[in-house]
Amino acid sequence: MGMLEGNQLLRRLIITIQSAAIVCIQGSTGMRAHEMCGLDAGSDESQPLPGCIESEISSDGLMEIFYCRSVEAKQSKVRTRWVIGARSVGSNYLPPPVRAFQVLWQLYMRWRRLGGTTKLLVTFRAAKGLPRKSTSVGRMTVVALTELQKDFLREHCDLSGASEASRVEFLEQHRLRGHRWRTTFALFLFRVNSGLLPAISRHFQHLSMVMTERGYIGNDVDLIDTLDSTRVMESARFMLEFAEGRSAAAGSVAKHVERFREELREQKVEATQAAAEAFIIENDLRIFFLPYGHCFLHLKPEASRCHDLGGSSHWSRRGPNVAFRSPSVCLGCQLFIANGRHLPVWQERESTYAKALKGSQRDPALRVIKARHAQATNMVAILGKKAAK
Repeated sequence: MGMLEGNQLLRRLIITIQSAAIVCIQGSTGMRAHEMCGLDAGSDESQPLPGCIESEISSDGLMEIFYCRSVEAKQSKVRTRWVIGARSVGSNYLPPPVRAFQVLWQLYMRWRRLGGTTKLLVTFRAAKGLPRKSTSVGRMTVVALTELQKDFLREHCDLSGASEASRVEFLEQHRLRGHRWRTTFALFLFRVNSGLLPAISRHFQHLSMVMTERGYIGNDVDLIDTLDSTRVMESARFMLEFAEGRSAAAGSVAKHVERFREELREQKVEATQAAAEAFIIENDLRIFFLPYGHCFLHLKPEASRCHDLGGSSHWSRRGPNVAFRSPSVCLGCQLFIANGRHLPVWQERESTYAKALKGSQRDPALRVIKARHAQATNMVAILGKKAAK
């Protein structure tokens, strides 16, 4: 390949910088490739950061947390927010992902203006040179984003430390995809500290840790034992809070959780983390943690309502039926329990359905909305009353 000169060299440098910034963002945050492609930078060029980036001060007033607003295409284009970095209040430091967003914002500003677009990421449609007319500025796609990362890997990354299988997979079999940064991100954090699994699940905005385990962590055989230990630890923490009266629970399964407190009293055993973990393992009470409550499926798998609705009931089930699980379904399940931690979720649910009830009274979905609003109102009343005690 001949030497690049003039505009061709400049074009190559610009594309390389863009690729490096994309790698930095996806590798440091686990953002999905299609979300990266759809980011809206806004049109106020006087701002230091693109419009999709915002910051908030933490509740203790010590940290400034940066978020990226995106659209999740998998969930009917629901708007989501990603935590992409933090700094001490008053500091001028920019976390690497935030700095990468700033670079992308400034790097393509003139071509966004030329193409009449506010998308953060754009492409050069012509094979050579730099765009001089609006039709030469194209939109970024997942395929184009992946190719950019492949080129960056080939040209600027040292693969000597990678296994032969990885080199073949990346360079010859063309199996490198932008979406795989999510797995890399999750595995890295989990190996640093397995206790971060709940935080990783919340960051990925998964409905439960089960989804994180199966999709991003559980495919690594070496980590299966660690995953189980993490769930045992989190389940034991909940049981301890309940035993010590720090967590008032509501739900059909509460009577079974009460067994833990009674057993400790009968045996005069101190309520410690070790005692709780032993009880969890002995009774196989590993909990599935959901945003709106907890699922004790291991207690009696054949009684699971989501599996009953899905026609998949069996004593051997080890996880909820994700296709049929929902707050409304779980409320009618004898394996469900919720406590004060879930009150904000039910309050938000009550508020959302209350607003929906103000719509057209002829809406055929009104009956469902009323039922769900009543459920949420009832849960808010129960959890609120227990939390006040």
